[in-house]
Amino acid sequence: MVGMTLHERQVVVAVESGAAKGLGNPVGLPREAAEKVARELDRHLGTFFTMFHQYQKHHWLVEGPQFRDLHQFLESSYTEVHKQLEAIAERITAIGAVPTSSLSAQEQLAYIEHEPEGIFRVNDMIERNRHAERSIAIELRSTIKLCTENEDFATETLPKGILLKVEDRAHHIDHFLGEDSLTLALTADVQGVQHIDSEDHLGDLSATRCGLSPGRPLRSLSAQHLTDSAWDRARHDSRAVTDREQVASRRDIQADRL
Repeated sequence: MVGMTLHERQVVVAVESGAAKGLGNPVGLPREAAEKVARELDRHLGTFFTMFHQYQKHHWLVEGPQFRDLHQFLESSYTEVHKQLEAIAERITAIGAVPTSSLSAQEQLAYIEHEPEGIFRVNDMIERNRHAERSIAIELRSTIKLCTENEDFATETLPKGILLKVEDRAHHIDHFLGEDSLTLALTADVQGVQHIDSEDHLGDLSATRCGLSPGRPLRSLSAQHLTDSAWDRARHDSRAVTDREQVASRRDIQADRL
């Protein structure tokens, strides 16, 4: 066990202890493979417990115009996460290891951090969840590859099934963080910024601002070509134009009344 981390040594001891008691690895998985997979699953277990508590906290504290939808989504999310961590723990025992159970040890194993105590803006809380789900998805893909390499094809199906749910949650969170679909679309050219009436086609953003060629739908290119800063500038310009139009409209109304 020289050169192993504390967690790696604990997994080896757990596998050996289970085997000595006649409880370990009834599925016929080689011990070395069981140790590698168990270590990986234990990291996910700590992470999913962290995610469970964070979703539950946000469920308690969410407020605002979308309260009901977010409240229900967050409840369904922590319920789903709890089912997933239960399945992970059960699989750890099935391959002959012992799941890490103490909160402090789980926190050390987790590859995401729970947000600090206190209340945060709803968008910040939801954004933190989106970032966490993205990190989990990336780690799950690595676990799937590890299971395949060690010929643990049964365990491989577990992270695959969970990955689909994780990506689905991330996708839904992304919609909660999206711009209002009823907001007038924005275009920008080298002369300035202007609105267009079409909701389905956002028009051309200036190549000098976003590095795009004119004449291509912005929405279809956003994921591949637009940086976050470009989107932020576009939204800022859109709000500025809207404010100026509202002021001009009020002036016209006052002029008509006079």
